[in-house]
Amino acid sequence: HIHTKKGENMMFAKIQDFSGSIEVVIFPKTLAEFKDIFTLDKCIAIKGKITTRNGTRSILAEKAKVL
Repeated sequence: HIHTKKGENMMFAKIQDFSGSIEVVIFPKTLAEFKDIFTLDKCIAIKGKITTRNGTRSILAEKAKVL
């Protein structure tokens, strides 16, 4: 968890499967909506947009659900 300049909570997370891992960026609005889902050791599905910044891919989370 980190705090934005406006003092809102947001999160950076790393998810992985058998093929590798990727960073997920969860902005304040999404984190507030799905806060109970973004916890350690839960199997979840994330819907979002893939973005590339400084040569590294990440997912900008838009929705999430527990599997």
